Order: sequence, then C-alpha cells, then structure tokens
Amino acid sequence: RAGIHFEGKVRLGRRPKTFRRLSRIWSRSLRLMIGDVNKLSNNFMAEHLVRTIGAEKKGVGDWKSGGRIIAKFLKSRWGLKGFTYENGSGLFGKTAFSARDFVTILRQMALSTPPQPDYAASLAVSRVDGTLRKRLKLLKAGTVRGKTGTLDGVVCLSGYIRFADGSPGVFSLLFNDLPGRAWSAWKIQDALLKAVSEHTPSGTPKKNRKK
Repeated sequence: RAGIHFEGKVRLGRRPKTFRRLSRIWSRSLRLMIGDVNKLSNNFMAEHLVRTIGAEKKGVGDWKSGGRIIAKFLKSRWGLKGFTYENGSGLFGKTAFSARDFVTILRQMALSTPPQPDYAASLAVSRVDGTLRKRLKLLKAGTVRGKTGTLDGVVCLSGYIRFADGSPGVFSLLFNDLPGRAWSAWKIQDALLKAVSEHTPSGTPKKNRKK
C-alpha cells in the first residue's frame, strides 16, 4: 500500500544491523489522538498508546512494559494502592480500579501544574459530542465532561461535573454484573448526575448560591 515493490514472501525476523529505510509514516500528535481515545472510547488506540509508552521508555512495545510504567507512575506520583493494571483498555484480563482510584486520578489531573488543556478537551461533553452526545439530556449541555466504559454487564462513567453554583466536582460511577442492556444503567447514572448537578456544596458563601 505504500508503493514498495518486492519479490518473495513476507516473513518475520529480526532487523539486520545495517538496513536501508524504505518508508516512514508519522502519526498524529498525542494531543490529537487522545481525543479519539476518550471522546470516542477507542479501545484499539488505547492499547497501542500503552505499547508506545513501553517502546519509548523501555524499548519494548508491549502491554506488560507499558503497563508497568503507568502503574509505577500512579503509585509514586499519586499514591494509588490496591489496583491491578494489565492492559490499556480494560476490555479483558484482570485490570481493576475502584471509583476512589478514578476520583483521585481525575482530581490530580485537574490540579496539574502546568494545566492540561488537551486532556480536558479530550473528554466527551454531555449533549455535545463523543460517547456522551446523547446522554444526560435533562442537564444543561456541557454540564459533564467524562469518559464512558461499557462492556457486557459493565456500565461506567467517570469525569467532571458542574454543581448548581458553578463550582466543579469529580465523580466516578462504576456498575458491574448488570443484567440486561446498558440503557437501564444509563438512566440511573443520568438521574444520579442530575441530582448531583442540582447540589450546592456545603460551605459555599450564600451570596454565591443560586436561589
């Protein structure tokens, strides 16, 4: 497809010490790719980003190497414990995080210095785009920015929400072992987030509260 002509069969092998490059393809930048990963919930791309981290940091582009680097970061940077990180998308295997883990990650990303605008822009926006385009219809558009995670029997949504007074909040809703289709869990999650969005955090000065 790259226009390179050859004879014989394709076979796997080690690259020789001396070689001639025939073609090079540059990918899009990370800030653009994470938009596809998060807004569209692209599992295939998530897996390959983990592989790329392994290749860049350890010289081995596989889930094991990339996963170790990410797990070490979560433990040393933010003190997460008790989680299992086995693959990039969570589609299979023993990957397991708690809602508290996700809230910690989301909060720390929001407080990052310098700010991470590309990260924030990569999340789906309620009633606007991505996997939340048709969700949370009872809330004002843009009230929630988040990442969905849906498998057979699993319906998850984690992200950021605006309270009634405009202040930001962090949430993580992880539903497991669910019978039936995902839409019934979506309705529950949407109702919970609607109730949360109508809340005014305690301690907010009265003059800033909406009547």
